[in-house]
Amino acid sequence: MRLQNEANPAAKALKLDYTAAVDECYRITFDQVHQLAVIGDMANASYEWVIEAHGQVLAHSNDGYGDTSIALRDGLIAFLGLGNVTAAVNLS
Repeated sequence: MRLQNEANPAAKALKLDYTAAVDECYRITFDQVHQLAVIGDMANASYEWVIEAHGQVLAHSNDGYGDTSIALRDGLIAFLGLGNVTAAVNLS
């Protein structure tokens, strides 16, 4: 897991309602294709999760999380699902 870098170009291109994709706070690589990143504006404490593959954003939140760990948690749930409670995001 990588911490605190500049957000990548695909994330910066997102039109988000509650934050600007300035910083990348976390990045987790799931396999050789899919990655989860928490991006946002650390100066204003507003964050989103993004799921990426091959440099493209496949899915993202648009919720304006006030805490990176909560955005990370919800991104993990979106990618992996939560058993019989929620399904994973359809990435196709």
